[in-house]
Amino acid sequence: MVIQEPNYFKHTGVKGMKWGIRKQKESTGPNNLVDRNDFATIKKYKMAIIGEIHKPEMIDYYDKLLSEKKPKNFICEFADQDRCYDRKTLKDRMDKATDGSWGGKGADYQYNYWAYALAYKHNTTLIGCNTTDYKKTLSMDKEDKVREAYMLKTIKEFEGTNSVVQLGDHHLRSIPISKDFLESTGTKVDDRGIVTDLTVSNSSPVWDYFSNKADTCISRVPEEYKTELDFNKEVKHGGNDMNDNNTLEHVGVLGMHWGRRKGSSSSAKPPTRKQHVAKVGKKLAGPNKKVPRPYGKPDMPPKRLTDVQLRSKINRIEMEKKYALLTAKQVSPAKKMIMDILSKAAKDTATTYVTKMMGKGMAKALGDSIPSTPTPAPTPPPNPS
Repeated sequence: MVIQEPNYFKHTGVKGMKWGIRKQKESTGPNNLVDRNDFATIKKYKMAIIGEIHKPEMIDYYDKLLSEKKPKNFICEFADQDRCYDRKTLKDRMDKATDGSWGGKGADYQYNYWAYALAYKHNTTLIGCNTTDYKKTLSMDKEDKVREAYMLKTIKEFEGTNSVVQLGDHHLRSIPISKDFLESTGTKVDDRGIVTDLTVSNSSPVWDYFSNKADTCISRVPEEYKTELDFNKEVKHGGNDMNDNNTLEHVGVLGMHWGRRKGSSSSAKPPTRKQHVAKVGKKLAGPNKKVPRPYGKPDMPPKRLTDVQLRSKINRIEMEKKYALLTAKQVSPAKKMIMDILSKAAKDTATTYVTKMMGKGMAKALGDSIPSTPTPAPTPPPNPS
């Protein structure tokens, strides 16, 4: 009896999985991303790259950070391309700022006085890492490519040394800046008219290079970095992941458990043949009809079996007999002859032995049943007298 069922595909999840819990949690950042106020952790790294928003309170922050870490180099975006390797040079720049004069290499000592003052106070070198021509740049994408290439080149020059790097948080962005991102953050075009296109086609090369560096830590402005993560997560779940366009995710079905199939027992074993036949037969018979067992109960007498059950049992027995005949081992003629001779000899020996034993038994039985005749007394010889 063959029961056919359409092909089907079942997926019961991955061992140990739970609803809503992914095997690997989404990354919240590189391994070397630290809290900007955790000075104890920052001091463990040789180089600390700090992203910040240009506000007056940043001066107090860098003053405290330089005091705690005591770096050899203060690499600063605000110093443009200027480099001051000794206190005399720093003092000269500070004097020019106070008397109203400007220095060379594009550095505005008046606007950037705080950077020189901190480097002088904490006795560090001051290395500028910024360059651009604001008057000719009308695209943020073109501007950042020039500025950030120079930033990365300068910072890599001091890689592995005890240094603090000051950068605008924008130059540590982890994602490209698209129009959708700008709209989501409500950013408007620079009202000064210097930059008319704020989109950037790539993430920061400084971020890309120094992320997960063992001897370098990165600190971002929490609000800015969270905005990037939220936007990237929203785009990703919308099917347009900015970093991975070939991702297929499957997190299971609500309520699923490992080894439990929907609508079946908790056992992970596949159903037996009888269970499968009964299940399919019930589907064919309909919801309100009882489906008899395919062969009936093992001890059920033939009279109580239905025609279908009896026919199935007979067919099964006949098929088993045919199977035994078809799968029986073939015996060679010589071996068959020897087996026949031994069988005949054994049969004759057994017949002779049984016949003999039966004869003795019968003789004994008959002998016991016949009464014995008394032996007459011998006749005495005649008296001669």
